Amino acid sequence: RLKDALLQCRGLSAVLPTLGSVPRVVHVTMKTAIDPCASAVDTNAMIQLGLRSLLRHNPGWQLQVSDDAAVEAYLRQTLPANDWTRISSAHPVEKGDLWR
Repeated sequence: RLKDALLQCRGLSAVLPTLGSVPRVVHVTMKTAIDPCASAVDTNAMIQLGLRSLLRHNPGWQLQVSDDAAVEAYLRQTLPANDWTRISSAHPVEKGDLWR
């Protein structure tokens, strides 16, 4: 088993450099999408501060906030029908984990 794992790693090592860099995007999902830079009265201040902190600590990165509906639409379009059926009734947090 170890020998097979090592062979797979060597094969993966050859492929990784051809994939390019990881996009500098922090994906966040929430019940409703918000703009972390806006000063909306109806948005929890702690959430906005946390999102702004993500941006401040990750210069050069983009922050993409998606709501539950966007996550669900993406999964519905992307997953095979039988997989979607299995997870369609899952909690939005679980769907968000799968989406990421």
